[in-house]
Amino acid sequence: MMKFLVQRVKEVKIILNGKEIEYLEDGFLIFVGVEKKDAARDLSLIKDKILSLRIGESDHKFTIPLKETGLPIMLISQITLIANFDKSGRVSFDEGPQFDIAKDIFERFVDEIKKDYHKVKSAPFGSFLFIKNINVGPVNFFVEI
Repeated sequence: MMKFLVQRVKEVKIILNGKEIEYLEDGFLIFVGVEKKDAARDLSLIKDKILSLRIGESDHKFTIPLKETGLPIMLISQITLIANFDKSGRVSFDEGPQFDIAKDIFERFVDEIKKDYHKVKSAPFGSFLFIKNINVGPVNFFVEI
C-alpha cells in the first residue's frame, strides 16, 4: 500500500549537499512511501486517486480536486512513512522494497503524475535532504492507497 503525506505549503526548498536544488511556491508537498507489494500495482490508478483528492479549498471547504487547483506539486520519497514499530518501540522497515525497486516505483509514479499534471517537481530518490517548508493552515492529509 502506497502511503502519502500531503501538505499544503506556502513554499518548499530542497537542499542537497548545501545547495538549493528545487524550489516550489504556493502548492502541495507530497511525501511518498512505497512498499514491496507496490511494485506490481497499477501506478496510473494510484495517480488518478491522488490527483482526484478534494483537498483544494473554496469558501474554507475542501471541495476542489488537487488536479483542478492548478497549484504545483513537489514529490519526495519518504521511507519513514512505511515504518512499523514492535512492542518495544523499535522501528522496522521490513515492508520496504530493495533500493533499486523502490527507486523504480517512485520514479514511475512521478512520471505518471507528470502525464496528467504539468506542475510537478521531485527530489532525487534516496538522497539525504534538508527540506525547508512553510505549511499553510496547517493542512496535512495522510493517505493510504
